[in-house]
Amino acid sequence: MTDVKKKITNDFLVYTSATYVTQALGIVTSFAMRFFLEPSLMGVWSLLDLILNYGLYSNLGVTTALYTEMPYHLGKKDFYKAGQIRDAIFSFVLLGAVATGALFLLWAVFSGSSVSPQLRIGIAAVALILVATSIYNFYVAWMWATKKFRVLSAGIVINATLYLLLIFVLVSRFKLYGLLASVFLSISGAAVYLGLQSKTGRMHFTLERAVLWDLLKVSAPLVTVGFVYALFMSLDRLIITRFLGLTALGHYSIALLVVSYANIVSKLLATVVFPNMQEQYGESGSKTEISRFVTKPAMLLAYGSPLLLGAAYLIVPHMVHWILPKYEPGLESMRIFLLGTFFISLCQPIQTYLTTVYKRWQALPLITFGAAVASLSSVVLIRNGWGLNGVAIGMSFGFFAYFTALLFYVFGHFYSKRQALFFYGETLFCFVYYVAVVFSVGFFVRPAENEFMNAAAQLLVFGLCCTPLLWRANKKTGAFSMVWAAARGAA
Repeated sequence: MTDVKKKITNDFLVYTSATYVTQALGIVTSFAMRFFLEPSLMGVWSLLDLILNYGLYSNLGVTTALYTEMPYHLGKKDFYKAGQIRDAIFSFVLLGAVATGALFLLWAVFSGSSVSPQLRIGIAAVALILVATSIYNFYVAWMWATKKFRVLSAGIVINATLYLLLIFVLVSRFKLYGLLASVFLSISGAAVYLGLQSKTGRMHFTLERAVLWDLLKVSAPLVTVGFVYALFMSLDRLIITRFLGLTALGHYSIALLVVSYANIVSKLLATVVFPNMQEQYGESGSKTEISRFVTKPAMLLAYGSPLLLGAAYLIVPHMVHWILPKYEPGLESMRIFLLGTFFISLCQPIQTYLTTVYKRWQALPLITFGAAVASLSSVVLIRNGWGLNGVAIGMSFGFFAYFTALLFYVFGHFYSKRQALFFYGETLFCFVYYVAVVFSVGFFVRPAENEFMNAAAQLLVFGLCCTPLLWRANKKTGAFSMVWAAARGAA
């Protein structure tokens, strides 16, 4: 195993382990949150969370410049430039968060009686959460860019642990307001830990024009593309709020929750691979040489993600029935959404190629195409009576359209048309196999009247049916063999 492969594998193993601990805590947290809150209040929180995510763009994308520029300059051994970038980004992020938070507070104070008190207080709380989250995200980006995945792993576990404890202490008593306090306190605690462990050296508040202008030139396509991508990913929430209401959005939050957890491996893989791709490109400048950072992760996900997505498809409905029956109206849309998520999960490692080779604007029309398909399909289906299921179907169509356009554009840089078409066909085979198996298992495997036994049997049979996919994934990428070797070495 080469040093780069070994480093990526070890980092992936550490970060994945921490993330799965975090996700396990997060699953308990999410179910507890929904246990304490009615769907209507979950709908309010989903809307506030969306506002928070949009507010985080107050940094105009300079945090993403830290992801891209820091590994590049570290790869070139230009440590002075890396320090300048660090200071300028932290200063700009803090200033942007405080300014945007102040605007949120002003809106909350002067919005008047036409807005519900819950929403006004929620927006005021989001102003504080925005500042804390911006600082936390800076340190996460710093750890990521400098490949300090062990410290980063500890930070995200601390965040998840605090969040879980505070949910039981505060949300059980104070409902939505307790949730807002829990988010602020947990993210602040994790930010303090990462700040103390970051070893960034002494940072200076600076808004040096030349450095900021260079960063903004880099971040302009990143923030524009990132914002349009975030809009694409949140179209379902916006459409549901507009056409179906906040209670329906609360029901749909089950789909959003499950997909976020089932899709985590794709995000983790892109997170670990990306800074290594950046450094490799900084050292060699070869676009062809870094193609392996795209094709192998994408192939691994094509063969591996059906196991996680299908397991969620089969198991979560039983959990919701047992624990959160008031959210059952969102289950069918969740199942549909999990099918379409297969395509967006493959996009994570592929789209990082465009960022690395400075073809960032080229992603904009591809994302816009997927978003247009998703929004048009969702609205048409809602108006024809499909409700939440129509939104899930529309988003799945959009994911498929974006994946198709992205794959052929990116792979055209290093593959022939025939090779790209063969890769595309292989991913479609994995999808068809996934859908066929999960439908068959869900329909035919019901050996007992006990719902728990049925769930266990379905999961076992589905896992066995996915074994050929996992074997093929390891044969083509060697990923599982490398993870096993790294785990044995760590032991």
